Amino acid sequence: MSVTAILFCLIYFTGLIMTFRKPVYGVFTYIFEWHNHPPYFWWGDDIPDNPLGWSFTVAIATLLSWLIHRGKQNPLEKPDLRPAIWVTLMVLNMYFVSYMHAIIPEASYSKAFEIFKVLINFVLMISIVRDYEDYRKMVWVMIVCLGYWGWIAYNEGSNRDIGMIAPNATEENAVSAHVVAVMPFIGMYILTTKNRWAKLFAALTIPFLFNLIILANSRASFLGLLVVGVFSIFLVKGRARYAVIAGLVIGGFLFTQLTNEQFTERQTMETYDDGSATSRLHIWGGAYRMWKDHPYGVGGGGFAELSLDYIPEIDDDKTQHNTFVAVLTDWGFIGIILYLGFLGHIFYLSFKSKRLSKKMPAFQKYSLEMTAAQLGLLGICAAGIFHSRQYAEIVFWLSSFVMMIYNMQKAEYERLKKETHPEAAVPATEPEIALPSPVIR
Repeated sequence: MSVTAILFCLIYFTGLIMTFRKPVYGVFTYIFEWHNHPPYFWWGDDIPDNPLGWSFTVAIATLLSWLIHRGKQNPLEKPDLRPAIWVTLMVLNMYFVSYMHAIIPEASYSKAFEIFKVLINFVLMISIVRDYEDYRKMVWVMIVCLGYWGWIAYNEGSNRDIGMIAPNATEENAVSAHVVAVMPFIGMYILTTKNRWAKLFAALTIPFLFNLIILANSRASFLGLLVVGVFSIFLVKGRARYAVIAGLVIGGFLFTQLTNEQFTERQTMETYDDGSATSRLHIWGGAYRMWKDHPYGVGGGGFAELSLDYIPEIDDDKTQHNTFVAVLTDWGFIGIILYLGFLGHIFYLSFKSKRLSKKMPAFQKYSLEMTAAQLGLLGICAAGIFHSRQYAEIVFWLSSFVMMIYNMQKAEYERLKKETHPEAAVPATEPEIALPSPVIR
Protein backbone atom coordinates (compact mmCIF):
# COMPACT_ATOMS: atom_id res chain seq x y z
CA MET A 1 0.00 0.00 0.00
CA SER A 2 1.34 3.43 -0.96
CA VAL A 3 2.14 6.12 1.58
CA THR A 4 -0.69 8.27 0.23
CA ALA A 5 -3.21 5.43 0.65
CA ILE A 6 -2.01 4.83 4.22
CA LEU A 7 -2.30 8.54 4.99
CA PHE A 8 -5.84 8.64 3.55
CA CYS A 9 -6.93 5.66 5.69
CA LEU A 10 -5.35 7.18 8.78
CA ILE A 11 -7.15 10.51 8.34
CA TYR A 12 -10.44 8.97 7.22
CA PHE A 13 -10.82 6.41 9.99
CA THR A 14 -9.53 8.79 12.67
CA GLY A 15 -12.15 11.28 11.52
CA LEU A 16 -14.79 8.56 11.58
CA ILE A 17 -13.92 7.66 15.18
CA MET A 18 -13.79 11.30 16.25
CA THR A 19 -17.21 11.84 14.69
CA PHE A 20 -18.80 9.86 17.51
CA ARG A 21 -17.13 12.16 20.03
CA LYS A 22 -18.18 15.34 18.25
CA PRO A 23 -20.45 15.48 15.17
CA VAL A 24 -18.51 18.31 13.55
CA TYR A 25 -15.67 15.87 12.80
CA GLY A 26 -18.11 14.09 10.53
CA VAL A 27 -18.46 17.29 8.48
CA PHE A 28 -14.66 17.63 8.33
CA THR A 29 -14.27 14.01 7.25
CA TYR A 30 -17.02 14.25 4.64
CA ILE A 31 -15.37 17.26 3.01
CA PHE A 32 -11.96 15.57 3.18
CA GLU A 33 -13.29 12.38 1.57
CA TRP A 34 -15.10 14.29 -1.19
CA HIS A 35 -11.84 15.92 -2.24
CA ASN A 36 -9.94 12.62 -1.92
CA HIS A 37 -12.42 10.02 -3.17
CA PRO A 38 -10.31 6.82 -3.43
CA PRO A 39 -11.81 5.43 -6.67
CA TYR A 40 -10.76 8.64 -8.45
CA PHE A 41 -7.06 8.51 -7.55
CA TRP A 42 -4.29 6.12 -8.50
CA TRP A 43 -3.53 5.33 -4.86
CA GLY A 44 -7.17 4.26 -4.39
CA ASP A 45 -6.34 0.97 -6.12
CA ASP A 46 -4.43 -0.03 -2.99
CA ILE A 47 -7.50 0.42 -0.75
CA PRO A 48 -10.25 -2.24 -0.56
CA ASP A 49 -13.68 -1.06 -1.69
CA ASN A 50 -16.04 0.22 0.97
CA PRO A 51 -19.33 -1.67 0.38
CA LEU A 52 -21.38 1.16 1.96
CA GLY A 53 -19.57 3.88 0.05
CA TRP A 54 -16.95 6.18 1.56
CA SER A 55 -19.11 9.30 1.79
CA PHE A 56 -22.27 7.41 2.78
CA THR A 57 -20.44 5.82 5.72
CA VAL A 58 -19.39 9.24 6.98
CA ALA A 59 -22.88 10.65 6.46
CA ILE A 60 -24.49 7.86 8.50
CA ALA A 61 -21.91 8.22 11.29
CA THR A 62 -22.46 11.99 11.35
CA LEU A 63 -26.24 11.62 11.52
CA LEU A 64 -26.00 9.11 14.38
CA SER A 65 -23.53 11.28 16.28
CA TRP A 66 -25.73 14.35 15.81
CA LEU A 67 -28.73 12.46 17.21
CA ILE A 68 -26.64 11.34 20.20
CA HIS A 69 -25.05 14.72 20.96
CA ARG A 70 -27.84 17.01 19.82
CA GLY A 71 -28.61 18.26 23.32
CA LYS A 72 -24.94 18.97 24.10
CA GLN A 73 -24.25 21.38 21.24
CA ASN A 74 -23.89 25.12 21.58
CA PRO A 75 -27.41 26.56 21.72
CA LEU A 76 -28.61 28.71 18.84
CA GLU A 77 -31.36 31.29 19.19
CA LYS A 78 -34.00 30.32 16.63
CA PRO A 79 -31.63 28.83 14.02
CA ASP A 80 -32.78 29.71 10.54
CA LEU A 81 -33.39 26.70 8.31
CA ARG A 82 -35.82 28.33 5.88
CA PRO A 83 -33.60 27.93 2.78
CA ALA A 84 -33.89 24.17 3.30
CA ILE A 85 -37.59 24.56 2.41
CA TRP A 86 -36.59 25.65 -1.09
CA VAL A 87 -34.35 22.60 -1.50
CA THR A 88 -37.08 20.33 -0.14
CA LEU A 89 -39.53 21.70 -2.70
CA MET A 90 -36.87 21.25 -5.39
CA VAL A 91 -36.55 17.58 -4.47
CA LEU A 92 -40.33 17.08 -4.46
CA ASN A 93 -40.59 18.72 -7.89
CA MET A 94 -37.80 16.48 -9.19
CA TYR A 95 -39.66 13.36 -8.09
CA PHE A 96 -42.87 14.75 -9.58
CA VAL A 97 -41.19 15.38 -12.94
CA SER A 98 -39.46 11.99 -12.80
CA TYR A 99 -42.81 10.26 -12.26
CA MET A 100 -44.97 12.28 -14.66
CA HIS A 101 -42.80 13.76 -17.41
CA ALA A 102 -39.29 12.28 -17.50
CA ILE A 103 -37.95 11.01 -20.81
CA ILE A 104 -35.66 8.55 -18.99
CA PRO A 105 -37.35 7.91 -15.59
CA GLU A 106 -34.50 5.81 -14.16
CA ALA A 107 -31.88 8.48 -14.84
CA SER A 108 -34.24 11.19 -13.61
CA TYR A 109 -34.95 9.39 -10.32
CA SER A 110 -31.19 8.99 -9.86
CA LYS A 111 -30.64 12.75 -10.21
CA ALA A 112 -33.52 13.47 -7.84
CA PHE A 113 -31.98 11.15 -5.26
CA GLU A 114 -28.65 12.96 -5.62
CA ILE A 115 -30.27 16.25 -4.61
CA PHE A 116 -32.17 14.47 -1.82
CA LYS A 117 -28.81 13.37 -0.37
CA VAL A 118 -27.53 16.93 -0.80
CA LEU A 119 -30.58 18.16 1.15
CA ILE A 120 -29.77 15.83 4.06
CA ASN A 121 -26.14 17.01 4.11
CA PHE A 122 -27.24 20.65 3.81
CA VAL A 123 -29.47 20.42 6.88
CA LEU A 124 -26.90 18.39 8.84
CA MET A 125 -24.09 20.85 8.15
CA ILE A 126 -26.20 23.84 9.22
CA SER A 127 -27.37 22.00 12.35
CA ILE A 128 -23.92 20.76 13.39
CA VAL A 129 -21.48 23.63 12.71
CA ARG A 130 -22.43 26.15 15.40
CA ASP A 131 -19.06 27.33 16.65
CA TYR A 132 -16.94 29.93 14.86
CA GLU A 133 -13.69 28.04 15.43
CA ASP A 134 -15.25 24.84 14.11
CA TYR A 135 -16.36 26.77 11.04
CA ARG A 136 -12.82 28.00 10.45
CA LYS A 137 -11.44 24.47 10.80
CA MET A 138 -13.96 23.22 8.27
CA VAL A 139 -12.86 25.84 5.73
CA TRP A 140 -9.22 24.97 6.39
CA VAL A 141 -9.99 21.35 5.49
CA MET A 142 -11.11 22.56 2.07
CA ILE A 143 -8.06 24.77 1.63
CA VAL A 144 -5.64 21.98 2.51
CA CYS A 145 -7.42 19.57 0.16
CA LEU A 146 -7.23 22.09 -2.67
CA GLY A 147 -3.54 22.52 -1.95
CA TYR A 148 -3.19 18.79 -2.63
CA TRP A 149 -5.17 19.17 -5.86
CA GLY A 150 -2.84 21.97 -6.95
CA TRP A 151 0.18 19.76 -6.26
CA ILE A 152 -1.30 16.94 -8.35
CA ALA A 153 -2.01 19.31 -11.25
CA TYR A 154 1.56 20.61 -11.04
CA ASN A 155 3.06 17.12 -11.14
CA GLU A 156 0.67 15.26 -13.42
CA GLY A 157 -1.46 17.82 -15.26
CA SER A 158 -1.29 18.90 -18.88
CA ASN A 159 -3.40 21.09 -21.13
CA ARG A 160 -7.11 20.19 -20.67
CA ASP A 161 -6.13 17.32 -18.35
CA ILE A 162 -5.44 18.33 -14.76
CA GLY A 163 -4.83 14.86 -13.37
CA MET A 164 -7.77 14.42 -10.98
CA ILE A 165 -11.56 14.35 -10.73
CA ALA A 166 -14.09 14.40 -7.90
CA PRO A 167 -17.71 13.31 -7.27
CA ASN A 168 -20.04 15.22 -9.63
CA ALA A 169 -16.91 16.95 -10.99
CA THR A 170 -15.58 14.39 -13.41
CA GLU A 171 -13.92 16.69 -15.95
CA GLU A 172 -11.67 19.74 -15.93
CA ASN A 173 -14.45 22.35 -16.27
CA ALA A 174 -16.19 21.16 -13.10
CA VAL A 175 -13.00 20.67 -11.06
CA SER A 176 -11.63 24.11 -11.93
CA ALA A 177 -15.04 25.74 -11.21
CA HIS A 178 -14.94 24.13 -7.75
CA VAL A 179 -11.47 25.60 -7.20
CA VAL A 180 -12.69 29.06 -8.26
CA ALA A 181 -15.52 28.84 -5.72
CA VAL A 182 -13.06 28.17 -2.88
CA MET A 183 -10.42 30.73 -3.92
CA PRO A 184 -12.14 33.63 -2.05
CA PHE A 185 -11.73 31.75 1.24
CA ILE A 186 -8.00 31.37 0.60
CA GLY A 187 -7.71 35.10 0.03
CA MET A 188 -9.75 35.99 3.09
CA TYR A 189 -7.84 33.58 5.30
CA ILE A 190 -4.53 35.09 4.18
CA LEU A 191 -5.93 38.39 5.46
CA THR A 192 -7.44 37.15 8.71
CA THR A 193 -5.27 34.22 9.87
CA LYS A 194 -2.85 35.14 12.64
CA ASN A 195 -0.70 32.01 12.46
CA ARG A 196 2.15 32.86 10.09
CA TRP A 197 2.64 29.27 8.94
CA ALA A 198 -1.03 28.88 8.08
CA LYS A 199 -0.91 32.22 6.25
CA LEU A 200 2.17 31.07 4.34
CA PHE A 201 0.56 27.76 3.39
CA ALA A 202 -2.57 29.51 2.10
CA ALA A 203 -0.44 31.93 0.06
CA LEU A 204 1.61 29.09 -1.44
CA THR A 205 -1.51 27.26 -2.65
CA ILE A 206 -2.46 30.17 -4.93
CA PRO A 207 0.15 29.69 -7.69
CA PHE A 208 -0.55 25.95 -7.75
CA LEU A 209 -4.30 26.54 -8.05
CA PHE A 210 -3.77 29.20 -10.71
CA ASN A 211 -1.77 26.59 -12.59
CA LEU A 212 -4.65 24.11 -12.21
CA ILE A 213 -7.13 26.64 -13.63
CA ILE A 214 -4.80 27.44 -16.53
CA LEU A 215 -4.28 23.76 -17.35
CA ALA A 216 -8.05 23.17 -17.19
CA ASN A 217 -8.31 25.95 -19.80
CA SER A 218 -11.99 26.40 -19.06
CA ARG A 219 -13.70 29.55 -20.26
CA ALA A 220 -16.40 29.01 -17.63
CA SER A 221 -13.90 28.88 -14.75
CA PHE A 222 -11.91 31.82 -16.10
CA LEU A 223 -15.12 33.88 -16.21
CA GLY A 224 -15.88 32.80 -12.64
CA LEU A 225 -12.41 33.88 -11.52
CA LEU A 226 -12.85 37.29 -13.17
CA VAL A 227 -16.23 37.74 -11.46
CA VAL A 228 -14.72 36.87 -8.07
CA GLY A 229 -11.95 39.43 -8.60
CA VAL A 230 -14.22 42.25 -9.73
CA PHE A 231 -16.91 41.77 -7.09
CA SER A 232 -14.36 41.43 -4.28
CA ILE A 233 -13.51 45.11 -4.78
CA PHE A 234 -17.12 46.09 -4.08
CA LEU A 235 -18.11 43.53 -1.45
CA VAL A 236 -15.09 43.92 0.83
CA LYS A 237 -15.42 47.05 2.92
CA GLY A 238 -13.11 49.21 5.02
CA ARG A 239 -9.33 48.95 5.14
CA ALA A 240 -9.47 45.34 4.03
CA ARG A 241 -10.48 46.56 0.56
CA TYR A 242 -7.02 48.05 0.00
CA ALA A 243 -5.41 44.73 0.91
CA VAL A 244 -7.79 42.99 -1.51
CA ILE A 245 -6.90 45.38 -4.33
CA ALA A 246 -3.18 44.82 -3.67
CA GLY A 247 -3.78 41.09 -3.67
CA LEU A 248 -5.65 41.29 -6.97
CA VAL A 249 -2.78 43.21 -8.59
CA ILE A 250 -0.21 40.69 -7.36
CA GLY A 251 -2.46 37.74 -8.21
CA GLY A 252 -3.22 39.11 -11.67
CA PHE A 253 0.47 39.54 -12.41
CA LEU A 254 1.21 36.02 -11.15
CA PHE A 255 -1.62 34.53 -13.21
CA THR A 256 -0.41 36.17 -16.43
CA GLN A 257 3.11 34.89 -15.80
CA LEU A 258 1.82 31.33 -15.41
CA THR A 259 -0.41 31.28 -18.49
CA ASN A 260 0.66 29.26 -21.50
CA GLU A 261 0.04 29.68 -25.21
CA GLN A 262 -2.84 27.17 -25.30
CA PHE A 263 -4.67 29.04 -22.55
CA THR A 264 -4.29 32.43 -24.24
CA GLU A 265 -5.44 31.10 -27.60
CA ARG A 266 -8.51 29.32 -26.23
CA GLN A 267 -9.64 32.22 -24.08
CA THR A 268 -9.23 34.84 -26.81
CA MET A 269 -10.24 32.57 -29.74
CA GLU A 270 -7.98 34.61 -32.03
CA THR A 271 -6.22 31.53 -33.43
CA TYR A 272 -8.14 28.79 -31.61
CA ASP A 273 -11.73 27.78 -32.18
CA ASP A 274 -13.00 24.39 -31.06
CA GLY A 275 -16.59 25.32 -31.85
CA SER A 276 -17.67 25.08 -28.21
CA ALA A 277 -18.47 28.79 -27.86
CA THR A 278 -20.61 28.90 -31.01
CA SER A 279 -22.31 25.59 -30.30
CA ARG A 280 -23.57 26.89 -26.97
CA LEU A 281 -25.77 29.42 -28.75
CA HIS A 282 -27.32 26.63 -30.81
CA ILE A 283 -27.74 24.50 -27.69
CA TRP A 284 -29.49 27.25 -25.74
CA GLY A 285 -31.81 27.99 -28.65
CA GLY A 286 -32.72 24.31 -28.85
CA ALA A 287 -33.18 24.24 -25.07
CA TYR A 288 -35.75 27.03 -25.31
CA ARG A 289 -37.68 25.14 -27.98
CA MET A 290 -37.50 21.98 -25.88
CA TRP A 291 -38.83 23.81 -22.82
CA LYS A 292 -41.78 25.21 -24.80
CA ASP A 293 -42.74 21.64 -25.70
CA HIS A 294 -42.02 20.31 -22.18
CA PRO A 295 -42.79 23.15 -19.73
CA TYR A 296 -42.62 20.84 -16.70
CA GLY A 297 -39.21 19.57 -17.77
CA VAL A 298 -37.82 16.42 -19.37
CA GLY A 299 -36.23 15.07 -16.20
CA GLY A 300 -32.60 14.27 -15.48
CA GLY A 301 -30.80 12.97 -18.57
CA GLY A 302 -33.70 13.86 -20.85
CA PHE A 303 -32.04 16.82 -22.55
CA ALA A 304 -29.18 14.78 -24.00
CA GLU A 305 -31.66 12.16 -25.19
CA LEU A 306 -33.73 14.76 -27.10
CA SER A 307 -30.95 17.18 -28.07
CA LEU A 308 -30.57 15.90 -31.64
CA ASP A 309 -34.29 16.49 -32.24
CA TYR A 310 -34.16 20.13 -31.17
CA ILE A 311 -30.65 21.23 -32.20
CA PRO A 312 -30.13 20.53 -35.92
CA GLU A 313 -26.65 22.12 -35.85
CA ILE A 314 -25.14 19.28 -33.78
CA ASP A 315 -24.32 15.71 -34.77
CA ASP A 316 -24.10 14.04 -31.35
CA ASP A 317 -25.84 14.26 -27.96
CA LYS A 318 -25.16 17.45 -25.99
CA THR A 319 -25.82 18.73 -22.48
CA GLN A 320 -27.04 22.25 -21.74
CA HIS A 321 -23.69 23.90 -20.86
CA ASN A 322 -25.51 26.34 -18.58
CA THR A 323 -26.68 25.74 -15.02
CA PHE A 324 -29.87 27.76 -15.30
CA VAL A 325 -30.80 26.43 -18.73
CA ALA A 326 -30.20 22.93 -17.36
CA VAL A 327 -32.53 23.47 -14.41
CA LEU A 328 -35.20 24.94 -16.69
CA THR A 329 -35.14 22.14 -19.25
CA ASP A 330 -34.69 19.28 -16.78
CA TRP A 331 -37.13 20.37 -14.09
CA GLY A 332 -39.35 22.91 -15.83
CA PHE A 333 -40.51 26.38 -14.87
CA ILE A 334 -41.26 25.19 -11.33
CA GLY A 335 -37.71 23.94 -10.97
CA ILE A 336 -36.07 27.17 -12.11
CA ILE A 337 -38.35 29.27 -9.85
CA LEU A 338 -37.38 27.14 -6.84
CA TYR A 339 -33.67 27.14 -7.72
CA LEU A 340 -33.55 30.92 -8.17
CA GLY A 341 -35.68 31.37 -5.05
CA PHE A 342 -33.17 29.31 -3.08
CA LEU A 343 -30.17 31.29 -4.32
CA GLY A 344 -32.01 34.57 -3.87
CA HIS A 345 -32.90 33.70 -0.28
CA ILE A 346 -29.28 32.79 0.46
CA PHE A 347 -27.97 36.07 -0.94
CA TYR A 348 -30.67 38.01 0.92
CA LEU A 349 -29.62 36.49 4.25
CA SER A 350 -25.94 37.10 3.46
CA PHE A 351 -26.53 40.83 2.92
CA LYS A 352 -28.77 40.95 5.99
CA SER A 353 -25.90 39.51 8.02
CA LYS A 354 -23.45 42.06 6.64
CA ARG A 355 -25.82 44.93 7.50
CA LEU A 356 -25.83 43.74 11.10
CA SER A 357 -22.02 43.57 11.06
CA LYS A 358 -21.88 47.27 10.20
CA LYS A 359 -23.64 48.11 13.46
CA MET A 360 -21.24 46.11 15.64
CA PRO A 361 -17.45 46.24 15.07
CA ALA A 362 -17.09 42.93 16.93
CA PHE A 363 -18.93 41.25 14.07
CA GLN A 364 -16.35 42.23 11.45
CA LYS A 365 -15.10 38.63 11.42
CA TYR A 366 -18.53 37.45 10.33
CA SER A 367 -18.63 40.06 7.59
CA LEU A 368 -15.38 38.84 6.04
CA GLU A 369 -16.44 35.20 6.26
CA MET A 370 -19.77 36.07 4.66
CA THR A 371 -18.04 38.00 1.89
CA ALA A 372 -15.92 34.95 1.05
CA ALA A 373 -19.08 32.82 0.82
CA GLN A 374 -20.79 35.45 -1.36
CA LEU A 375 -17.83 35.61 -3.72
CA GLY A 376 -17.65 31.83 -3.91
CA LEU A 377 -21.32 31.64 -4.88
CA LEU A 378 -20.93 34.42 -7.43
CA GLY A 379 -17.93 32.63 -8.90
CA ILE A 380 -19.65 29.26 -9.27
CA CYS A 381 -22.82 30.91 -10.63
CA ALA A 382 -20.75 32.82 -13.20
CA ALA A 383 -18.95 29.65 -14.21
CA GLY A 384 -22.38 28.07 -14.50
CA ILE A 385 -23.21 30.40 -17.40
CA PHE A 386 -21.00 28.32 -19.69
CA HIS A 387 -21.05 24.99 -17.86
CA SER A 388 -23.85 23.22 -15.98
CA ARG A 389 -23.24 22.89 -12.23
CA GLN A 390 -26.82 22.29 -11.08
CA TYR A 391 -25.78 19.15 -9.17
CA ALA A 392 -22.52 20.58 -7.80
CA GLU A 393 -22.29 20.07 -4.04
CA ILE A 394 -20.15 23.20 -3.66
CA VAL A 395 -23.22 25.35 -4.40
CA PHE A 396 -25.03 23.82 -1.43
CA TRP A 397 -21.90 23.81 0.74
CA LEU A 398 -21.43 27.54 0.22
CA SER A 399 -25.12 28.11 0.89
CA SER A 400 -24.82 26.16 4.14
CA PHE A 401 -21.77 28.28 5.04
CA VAL A 402 -23.93 31.39 4.65
CA MET A 403 -26.50 29.86 6.99
CA MET A 404 -23.86 28.82 9.53
CA ILE A 405 -22.43 32.33 9.70
CA TYR A 406 -25.89 33.90 9.80
CA ASN A 407 -27.05 31.66 12.65
CA MET A 408 -23.82 32.05 14.66
CA GLN A 409 -23.93 35.83 14.27
CA LYS A 410 -27.59 35.99 15.26
CA ALA A 411 -26.95 33.80 18.33
CA GLU A 412 -24.06 36.01 19.44
CA TYR A 413 -26.14 39.12 18.86
CA GLU A 414 -28.96 37.77 21.03
CA ARG A 415 -26.47 36.82 23.74
CA LEU A 416 -24.90 40.29 23.76
CA LYS A 417 -28.34 41.91 23.82
CA LYS A 418 -29.34 39.88 26.86
CA GLU A 419 -26.09 40.77 28.65
CA THR A 420 -26.63 44.45 27.88
CA HIS A 421 -30.38 44.44 28.54
CA PRO A 422 -31.18 41.62 30.98
CA GLU A 423 -34.83 42.62 31.03
CA ALA A 424 -35.05 41.55 27.36
CA ALA A 425 -33.93 38.01 28.16
CA VAL A 426 -37.26 36.35 27.47
CA PRO A 427 -37.13 32.94 25.78
CA ALA A 428 -37.67 33.49 22.07
CA THR A 429 -39.94 30.48 21.75
CA GLU A 430 -42.18 31.46 24.65
CA PRO A 431 -45.65 32.28 23.30
CA GLU A 432 -47.04 35.70 24.06
CA ILE A 433 -50.16 34.98 26.09
CA ALA A 434 -52.07 37.69 27.86
CA LEU A 435 -52.56 36.63 31.49
CA PRO A 436 -54.70 38.42 34.07
CA SER A 437 -52.68 40.37 36.60
CA PRO A 438 -52.83 38.90 40.10
CA VAL A 439 -54.76 40.96 42.62
CA ILE A 440 -53.07 41.32 46.04
CA ARG A 441 -55.44 41.82 48.91
